[in-house]
Amino acid sequence: MKLLNFQKVRTLFALIFCCAISYSALSQSIKGTIKDEDGNTLPGASVVIKGTTNGVSTDLDGKFTINNISNGAYTLVISFVGFETQETNVSVPQKTPLALTLKANQAVLDEVVVTGLFNPKSRIESSVAISTISSEDLQLEVPSSGADLLKKVPGVYVNSALGEVRNIVNSRGISANAGDAAYGYYYVSLQEDGLPVSNVMFRNFVPDYFFRPDATINRVEAIRGGSAAITGANAPGGIFNYITKTGGNTFKGTVSARYGLQGDGQNPYYRGDFNLGGPLTNNKKWSYNIGGFYRYSYGDHSPGYAMNYGGQLKANVMRTYKKGYVKIYGKYLNDHNGQAEYTPSSNFSDPQPVNGFDNTSSVYSQQVEQPFYINGDLSDERTHDVSKLIHNTQQYIGAEWKHNFDNGWSVNNNARYSHSNVDWYASIVVSPMSLDSVSSFGIMGLLGEFGTYTFTDSETGEVLGQVEQSPNIVNGEFAGFNIDVVESNFPGDEVAENSVLFQPLASMYATNNEFTDQLSITKKTDNMTFTLGGFVSLSSIDLIGFEDAAVSIGTIEDRPHMIAVSLEGTDGKTYQVTNDNNVMKIGGTGRSLQKALQANYAAFFGHTWDISPKLSLDYGGRLEYTGMNGTFNPAVPNPLTGTAGYGGVDGDTLTLYDEFDGSAGDDVNYNKGITTFSYSIGANYSLNKQTAFYIRFTDGRKAPNATFYYDLENDEEVDNLEPKAQRVVQLEGGVKIIKKKFQLFATPFYSNLSNVSETFVGREENGTFYVYTDLYNTINTFGIELEGNAAITKHFNVRATATFQTSEATEYKVYDMGLNGRDDDVVIDLSGNEMENMPHIMASITPSYTYRGFYINLNYYYMGERQANVANAFKLPGYGVLNTTARYTFNDNWSLTANVNNIFNTYGVMSWTAPGVFPDNLNRAGFTSDMMASNPNASFGTIGIPARSFFATLTYNF
Repeated sequence: MKLLNFQKVRTLFALIFCCAISYSALSQSIKGTIKDEDGNTLPGASVVIKGTTNGVSTDLDGKFTINNISNGAYTLVISFVGFETQETNVSVPQKTPLALTLKANQAVLDEVVVTGLFNPKSRIESSVAISTISSEDLQLEVPSSGADLLKKVPGVYVNSALGEVRNIVNSRGISANAGDAAYGYYYVSLQEDGLPVSNVMFRNFVPDYFFRPDATINRVEAIRGGSAAITGANAPGGIFNYITKTGGNTFKGTVSARYGLQGDGQNPYYRGDFNLGGPLTNNKKWSYNIGGFYRYSYGDHSPGYAMNYGGQLKANVMRTYKKGYVKIYGKYLNDHNGQAEYTPSSNFSDPQPVNGFDNTSSVYSQQVEQPFYINGDLSDERTHDVSKLIHNTQQYIGAEWKHNFDNGWSVNNNARYSHSNVDWYASIVVSPMSLDSVSSFGIMGLLGEFGTYTFTDSETGEVLGQVEQSPNIVNGEFAGFNIDVVESNFPGDEVAENSVLFQPLASMYATNNEFTDQLSITKKTDNMTFTLGGFVSLSSIDLIGFEDAAVSIGTIEDRPHMIAVSLEGTDGKTYQVTNDNNVMKIGGTGRSLQKALQANYAAFFGHTWDISPKLSLDYGGRLEYTGMNGTFNPAVPNPLTGTAGYGGVDGDTLTLYDEFDGSAGDDVNYNKGITTFSYSIGANYSLNKQTAFYIRFTDGRKAPNATFYYDLENDEEVDNLEPKAQRVVQLEGGVKIIKKKFQLFATPFYSNLSNVSETFVGREENGTFYVYTDLYNTINTFGIELEGNAAITKHFNVRATATFQTSEATEYKVYDMGLNGRDDDVVIDLSGNEMENMPHIMASITPSYTYRGFYINLNYYYMGERQANVANAFKLPGYGVLNTTARYTFNDNWSLTANVNNIFNTYGVMSWTAPGVFPDNLNRAGFTSDMMASNPNASFGTIGIPARSFFATLTYNF
């Protein structure tokens, strides 16, 4: 028995020993440290056992450990952005930890770009001016919009003061027609993954309504001028391509939560982003990426409700194979966005908000839900709610296929179908309006309604004033209207006496269903590349035109009170001018309707010839047709408005607020088109692998956008309408130096913009709009762009950009829009003046410091002084704004980032309205230096850059 027990014990010990040996063999580890050639550790480098998914990232000291490895021989694959991927062999168990050094990858430092080129090349090899923004840079910033990211790109003018949408972007003086947010991307193409976000643009329907930067963005490629004329659709001024991440060979992701305080620390901001992607199958031929964001914020100018709320979801699935890939991708965007309105200001030499207002003030109307009908159609009832803001939605699905055939042939096709929709409810053109003006009563729809009007603060019940309207009788004949202010306690006399804020409840409904496809076929030989391709975009537009769903008026103060209005008629009866929501003129004076198909067809070619290892030549051309085939129905005011016995929608003659509801007029059909040809030729000479020079000449064309075909009132106007293409001639050259610790790009440029059809929007006395498009102008711009980056030490880096330029309106005429509709409009000649919104200097400098897991930077951005209008009435002063970012990386997964934007709360003016009251204050082009000199203390409207804001972002990477 004892012997048996001893044998059992021996057997048990043997089993334990064997298990221990087995566990020991499986519990080995691979350890090491990764550094660069200067001996700096590389935190975040990827270390993977070749042929497996088993791997880790280095820690803050550049060290790594891969656990649970059995004995044997292995090959490690080490990679890190900006360095050459390296493989090394290791035996387990190790005798000593690995000490590995990665070499800087010159090809990565000199990024390969795809935008604006038929043949993707590195920056040192290409003959275009292009800048890139990495996903790492994007994560460090809290931009106010997608366009805000472009402020660090030389040569690019960005006005993002309105908010997340309706930004203005142009480059190199190619900016006529782009000074208004309604046409903010007129000359440039805003792209996602190589195709336009929207290929149409018409009145207040612009591409950035449908684009939001988030964690899915891999990088931004920004090309100025040059080859954009032949590689972009009707976009001679530049291409800004936001490229989405795709899934890789390993599963990766990021989740972030952001809390902020906008409006100088007053208004809360909440946002969450995520992105994740990786292989879908074991063989890793299928991969995916999905991400998006949701944001809820009160903005810089909170009216008491959110100014931005909504989000998006983006995804793609990719199948790679030996000779190419297929990618299916899609997006769903649903967002609401407000815009900044003009703040009453004074002092032309240094504009600042007047007393009672500051850079966080709001003049938005209060939130009301007001039903109304489209053109009096009782079956088409809508509800206007200003808190819905500008409601933008876009859904798209697309597919891209790239295949490399034998013998140097390849094909790439990218196609997308999108459905884009804008429902506009936000405030717009909020302005002082005088109550002793005949035109103001016309705008309110009250001319001819004689008697005494009482204006009451709807919140306090205080009577603010009384105004009497009576007929002007001369020799027994009616000769107009008399408007007399009987009593006035209206606030805001410093802005305008006897005045209120005109707060139209504007609305517009626009839909665009669009199919876009770009195909290119390329043939490569030993020293040449030939590309032939085509582009097609078909856009079906359905527009219910911009008009007031109703009108409200408010007190001239920060966060104004709505005003109730009643009328004691000369017949002794009391009439309600405003309803219970304190609004009037419900339904407006009629809405124009437009249904159209915009067709954009293009054929393009490109040829690149590497004449020698140092010299290359490239040229190409683009033949493009842009046409519009549609029907326009002009707005027709209600002829019964103001007539005796008419009771409006409710049939009550004592309620004046519902006696409007105009209609749409007869069909005006049009079918117009224009064919253009653009070409570009460039050469690049590489002195060595680190230094190159280039030169490029481009002769481009810009066809009119859809707005050109708007407001056609009859067939005669259609017959006389002849679309003309603008001509954009550009000459540029540059030197490029790309070294390991220093990069410099210097690009002198010249641009000539001619045949420019300016658009002038006027308003008749009855409130309807009209448009002039018959003046053609010419603009010249000279300048130089500078972009540099220097690694001063292993911890300290400086990046800087600068643009120096001058722009002249060599031939320039504009309409001076009078006060009485078309009758008093005149043409004035401004030739020889400087162009508006063209700063002589734009500059940015960003020093940054990194140590272990800590990163901090300061960014100083300078916008130089620029002419306020082409009449050169005065100059908007230059300003500088300082931002900072600090981030601490706790470990491989967690990091915390803090941002302060506009540290010193600078009020930099980006837009303005003329002095006076609505509607003449909208005539910026007609305001002159003589007018300013006659009243230098006048109040006028300004929109400044966003106020100081604070953000904290917690990020988890996995």
